[in-house]
Amino acid sequence: MKAHQIVYENIKTILKDYFGDEIKEYEAGEHMTIGNTGVWLSSDEYELTIGHGINHRHYHCEINNMNDAIDEFINILTRRKRITNTYKGKYLYKSETEIENQNGDFIVLSSSLSWYFPFWKKTKIETHNIGRIIDSQDIIRQIEELKKYF
Repeated sequence: MKAHQIVYENIKTILKDYFGDEIKEYEAGEHMTIGNTGVWLSSDEYELTIGHGINHRHYHCEINNMNDAIDEFINILTRRKRITNTYKGKYLYKSETEIENQNGDFIVLSSSLSWYFPFWKKTKIETHNIGRIIDSQDIIRQIEELKKYF
């Protein structure tokens, strides 16, 4: 098993203990979601992908540090998020997810953009704030414990 797969399997075990039936698995256990929180985690042969809604970040097993991936996942669970959706008319063409840092500033997790959009229509921007998913120091410590292996 590669490093990113070990991270995925261990996080999955921890989350199942904490969230129980809210954890839904897809694609033969290589993709999971946490209830209707919008948070998801995926693993394949080459990388770990951490996401919220349509936005996500890839962590390649040979390029990226798995500790950074673990930190990112903990931040998604424990910090406030701001989602900014940009529409042209009724067509959503851009979505950006930001995560609050320790200073209270928001840092971009990821942006998604459609190539097609009706540029001639009026632009409308909607921003949604999402609170923390967990506050439990116990689960945070368990996930942090994974960093000792990398």
